Amino acid sequence: MQAPDKNTMKSITVKELALMDPLSYKLIDIREAYEIEEHGKIPSAQNIIMEKVLESEIWKNNCNIIFYCRSGRRSSAVNLHLTHFHKASNTYNLIGGYNKWKENEL
Repeated sequence: MQAPDKNTMKSITVKELALMDPLSYKLIDIREAYEIEEHGKIPSAQNIIMEKVLESEIWKNNCNIIFYCRSGRRSSAVNLHLTHFHKASNTYNLIGGYNKWKENEL
């Protein structure tokens, strides 16, 4: 996992994710249900659509939260928002999102 400094959001690669203990994080797919139905999802992921992430307050848990979407752009925006406006320190963006995960056949 990378964290350049405390003022920027943290990110993780799909290869780093594959090496992590699944009990050490929660994986959140922020895509809409139709996107998941059409393209699939990472098996261990929980779906909380982008608009509901703030309501869920999932980042207030003590474990690491890894957000992803199709390409990583929307999840990056969610993570950036949580990092800057809610001072979340346990959230990460999955670089490249589902597409990168699928590309690596993990």
